Amino acid sequence: MIRTVGLFYIVLIFISCGHNEIDYSTIENQIQISNAKEVSVLDLVDDHYYLPLETNEKVQLHNITNIKFTKDLIFVFDQGHQGIFVFDFNGKFKYEFNLQGSGPGEYAQIDDFYLNEKGNYIDILDNTLNQINRYSFKGEFVKSTKIPFFSSLEIAQLGDGFIGVLRAKIGGSYNYPYECVVLDGGKVEGKYLKIRKNIDVFYSSPNKMFSVDGNVYVRPIYSPVIYKWTKEDLKPLYYFDFEGEWLSNKILKKQYLDPEVFMKKINQENQAAFFSYDIGREFLLFQYFKKEKTESQLYDLKRKALFKIKDFENSILRFSEYKYYHDGYFITHKEPSIIKKDSEDGVIGNKFLKKKLLDSLNPYGNPVLVFTKFKHI
Repeated sequence: MIRTVGLFYIVLIFISCGHNEIDYSTIENQIQISNAKEVSVLDLVDDHYYLPLETNEKVQLHNITNIKFTKDLIFVFDQGHQGIFVFDFNGKFKYEFNLQGSGPGEYAQIDDFYLNEKGNYIDILDNTLNQINRYSFKGEFVKSTKIPFFSSLEIAQLGDGFIGVLRAKIGGSYNYPYECVVLDGGKVEGKYLKIRKNIDVFYSSPNKMFSVDGNVYVRPIYSPVIYKWTKEDLKPLYYFDFEGEWLSNKILKKQYLDPEVFMKKINQENQAAFFSYDIGREFLLFQYFKKEKTESQLYDLKRKALFKIKDFENSILRFSEYKYYHDGYFITHKEPSIIKKDSEDGVIGNKFLKKKLLDSLNPYGNPVLVFTKFKHI
């Protein structure tokens, strides 16, 4: 959840989509922010539960930055360890996946990864060595694919052996354009998000791509549009209409280097900013910052209904920014100490957090995964 300026990283970039400016009115799904119906979170939540990750001398997580799921396993990337820790859905630690090094079949660092459950393999993006390494789920090296460019940030599988790479093209002090590139066996097959003249600001959580049931979604850096990405194209799918209150080019062109000054100007202009989202099969959950406050809304993809979660800041979802999705559940992680504090403050009742589980939480243990399923109302 967006709470303070200091928690995020600011980069000035130049970006737009394709060779022409986007006509937002042509986008298939128009989400009108002002049409949201205010609803209590308890009326929206169908299920909500906590999964503590086992803590022992072999697994002590310090900085979780990515989580992926198969039917039976949870792959947790800890940036501090540069390793992927594998758990089952009871939170029990199974094994660590760590092949960091400089030898054959090793990686220098993990920048991103994805899982192919059908092929039983994991692809790891290593921007330092400019390659994608493939391993079995047990860590056996399969192959390495060189990437024909630098500054890769995220990867996703686009089907039929094609890989989507989100990359930054460094071009100057404040010129950081981005591209979505399609690779086939290390060869570039297509590029999207061509550079244009619009100044923009990246002020978001690290992950901008989501893969759900084989579909890949991209929200370009600081844009009110979510795209569906295939090997053939990048199609605008959802447009979030803030009715003129989205961050304007007038502010962006100032190129503020001081975050506090930037935030002050946004608040003075009463504009919305810092959009983050998580998409699932039936719902789209998103948050934005406006009037020094984080707003959270849930969009029902099936019924095309929009709900504003009125008690977001003081409910089971507080201090939460959902970044992951699996099998109907939106997922985040919290420190055990925060969950205990939520319980003490009366935010979490017995309906969601049983006393036995609460008493078992180690305040200094590994983070707890939080699973939330929403319902149609």
